[in-house]
Amino acid sequence: MRIVPNATEGSDVLQGTSINDTFNGLGGGDQIFGGAGADTISGNDGDDVIFADVYAGQSEPSLGTDTEGTWNKLFGDAGDDVLVSGAGFDDLWGGVGNDTLTGGAGWDWFVFEPGSGVDAITDFTPGSDQIIVMSNMNGAGDPVLSQNADGTVVDFGAGNAVLLQGVALAELPADAIVTAPYSDVASFYSTAVNALLG
Repeated sequence: MRIVPNATEGSDVLQGTSINDTFNGLGGGDQIFGGAGADTISGNDGDDVIFADVYAGQSEPSLGTDTEGTWNKLFGDAGDDVLVSGAGFDDLWGGVGNDTLTGGAGWDWFVFEPGSGVDAITDFTPGSDQIIVMSNMNGAGDPVLSQNADGTVVDFGAGNAVLLQGVALAELPADAIVTAPYSDVASFYSTAVNALLG
């Protein structure tokens, strides 16, 4: 694994390599390109644009059992971010702010926590992709699902929601939304990722 240097508190452009890279964009509106390999990318503060390339050879993970894996992990952190990943399994965590998430082909996890804001998933695929909701996301109970002209809205309460663009409510299977304790989600990531998250 290689930790990509030269990020600043300003607006940076960071380019990864063909190996497994770890990025922390720090402040500013950054553009981060992961390249090939299983990358761990955190935009940190600012309105960031994050791209991860295709990574082959992944095995399907499971919450609470896998502690590190060979797949792309994208974190927007604070700000209104754009996260785009390639084919294969990817994990996209927009963080705080109104984010736009694209998982690419293959099964993907989209993680939501309190303060996530109003996000949009451009390519949610019912039956393979899943929304992972922190158990403390909505103290009032289960998220409320509704449909509008743009797709299905998952309302977590307290101003937090996600639009599944182009997805009909009737298409969503029972396991499309999974609630998990933070400890299970955190254990899913490597030591390097936990260090990025603080």
